[in-house]
Amino acid sequence: WPNPPPRYGALILPARPALTTTSAAQLARFAEAGLPIFFIDRPPSHAAGYFDHAAQDRIVRDAVQAALNAGARITRTDALAGALRQARVRANLTFTSAPCLFIEKALDGRAAYFLHNPKAEAQTVSFTTRASGFPELWNAYTGERTGLHTTSRNGESEIQVDLAAGA
Repeated sequence: WPNPPPRYGALILPARPALTTTSAAQLARFAEAGLPIFFIDRPPSHAAGYFDHAAQDRIVRDAVQAALNAGARITRTDALAGALRQARVRANLTFTSAPCLFIEKALDGRAAYFLHNPKAEAQTVSFTTRASGFPELWNAYTGERTGLHTTSRNGESEIQVDLAAGA
């Protein structure tokens, strides 16, 4: 790495059949460096693409096996939270209400949580996060940003968000 690598608590890969050989090799290096890696349901078994596919598939399988030998794990989606706790991976976001779907991104050094309510009715979601600052609700349709109330306690922020149905 020319610069210090980003710090991640864990790397979670959704079930996917293929990876590039470059990505597979990097996963093996991450696992060998001690990064907890979790394959959901099954690890990739072949290379993305068809050029020299037999050799490329072998490279991916060998790299995935190296990652597994170094401690990467295969887990089911419904067992992931427990597997992360068992690996002592500290949560960045913990729901204190019924959970919703979310993606976490780092944007210019700030944590961004994109929440989605797939339900047919509105839902209030509450969670704690280690992120600090001034939380905002971003409307993906209008671009509107609204400040959210937060309470800080024990180095964590407690946030409550009202999500419209399907939002």
